[in-house]
Order: sequence, then C-alpha cells, then structure tokens
Amino acid sequence: MALINCPECGRQISDLAVSCPHCGYPISNTKPVSKTSLEGSSSLSESTNTLTQQNIEDARKNKRILLGIGGFILFIVLIFGIANSSDNSQKKTNSQAKTTVAETAPQTTATPKKTYTEKEKEEFLAVGRGLKQLKSSLKNPRSFILEGVKIDDDAEIVGYKFYATNGFGAELLGYMLYFTETDSLSDQTADYMYESVLDKTIDMNEYNEFVESL
Repeated sequence: MALINCPECGRQISDLAVSCPHCGYPISNTKPVSKTSLEGSSSLSESTNTLTQQNIEDARKNKRILLGIGGFILFIVLIFGIANSSDNSQKKTNSQAKTTVAETAPQTTATPKKTYTEKEKEEFLAVGRGLKQLKSSLKNPRSFILEGVKIDDDAEIVGYKFYATNGFGAELLGYMLYFTETDSLSDQTADYMYESVLDKTIDMNEYNEFVESL
C-alpha cells in the first residue's frame, strides 16, 4: 500500500481507498494510468499492425505466385491443344487424300485367261512343230518372214507361205507342207495345196497368245 495526495483536498490518503476520507472525493476514478501499460498497449498495437501488414504482403505474394503458376499451366495446355488439333487435322487431311485416291483410282480387273478347245490346241501344236522344222531347214533362218499358215480340218497337213533368202542372198517366196503323222516337211505341190486345198487359215495372233499361255 502507498500514500497518495487527494486531488481535491491535497491530504495524504491510501492508494487503495475508494474515496478520500477527508473530503469524500472518489479516488478509484483518478488512479493514474501506468506508463508501462500504455507503452505495452502501444507496442502491442504496433506489433499487431506489423503482423497484419506482413500477412497482407504474404497473401499478395502468394496470390501472384499462384497466378503465375496458373498462367504457365494454361499456356502449356493451350500449346498441347494446338499441337493435337494440328496433328488431328493433318491426319484427317491425309485420310481424305487416301480415300480420294482410292475412289478415283481406276478399277482394274484381271483379264480372264482364254481357254482353248482340244482341237484348237492340237492345231496350234501342229503349227508350232512344223514351224520349228521349217526355220531349221532354211539357209538363212534370220531372213524368215511368215506370210500365212493354213491347215486341213483333221490337222494332218499344215501349209506355210513365207519369204526367205536363198544361198545367194536373193529373197524368194516359198511354200512348205508339214505332215503331222510323219513329222516331216515337203515342198512338193506345196504352193497348190496352200492356195487351193487347205481352206482353214490360222490366226497367228491367236497362235502367239496360245504359245505365251503355255
């Protein structure tokens, strides 16, 4: 307990007194405020203000960081989106081009292989055997030029009309008969047989096609 002066009468009284016992002045309302308390309050207020300002700055800094990260992620997403869109567009274009080429490409169908009757085969084979012997019998086989081929209905005689050079180099028209039963050649009456007796002409284009099909 300490003694203090009454603000009203000036006499000393206890600092615990509710009122001055001399003049009745209320003492509890006049107690001086401690300077330490005021300084502590001020320091607390300043500290609180400092913390609040720091929190605000930290919040702003965190917000800027989050915005930066979000912007970077958005940029990456846009880049990948554009790349995927371009790739899909290119694939679609290539697919359409392939479809167009496939649609416009000419449709080719294989030509069916020609079939021959047994008689046609027999005739063509006879022509081939006689032709081989005829070329071998010439003086200059390279000069051989076939003019025409005829055959009888039974494919027993084949007649050939041709041009070839003789041993003196002169080009001559010749006739030759091939007998299938004896597998032999003869030029006797060959011109007559070819022009007057043999009545079936062999199409040499068909003959060549037959040879190629073998």
